[in-house]
Amino acid sequence: MIHFRTAVDEDLLEVKKLLAASALPFEDIDNLISDFEIALVDNKIIGAAGVEKHFPYMLIRSVVIDPTFRNKQIGNQLIHALMDKLYPENYKGFYLLTETAASFFTKLGFMPVQRENVPVEIQQTTEFSTICPSSALVMYKLNSNNN
Repeated sequence: MIHFRTAVDEDLLEVKKLLAASALPFEDIDNLISDFEIALVDNKIIGAAGVEKHFPYMLIRSVVIDPTFRNKQIGNQLIHALMDKLYPENYKGFYLLTETAASFFTKLGFMPVQRENVPVEIQQTTEFSTICPSSALVMYKLNSNNN
C-alpha cells in the first residue's frame, strides 16, 4: 500500500538518490526537503515532489517516481498530495519546468507558457536560471482556490 507524507531531514539522502537515479537535479534541495511530499511503499521512498515558495507563486520541482512504480498513478497522487497540502489561497498559481513530462502535467491542468512571460520571482530561482536548461518547457497552473 502506498503512503504519502511530508518529507523530513532524514529523508534527504534517499530523495537525492531517487532524483540522481532518474538524472534529475538534486544539488540545491538540502534546505527544501521539508517542502517535499514523498510516496512510500513498505517504508521505502518510491516517489517525491517538492515546491519552492516565491510569493505569490510556487515552483513545483524534483518530481520523481522510482521506475519500478511508474504508470501506476503514483505521480498523479503525489502531485495532488503536494498541492492539497500547499494550496494557500493567497498564492496565484504554480509553475514548473520539465523536459520529459509535459503530457503528464498537461493531464493535471498545467499549460505551457513562454519563458519570457514567467514572473521574475520564478525566473530568479536556481532551478529556472541555472539548473534546468533553456530547452525545458515551462508550465503553469492557476491556483483555483485563489479568489
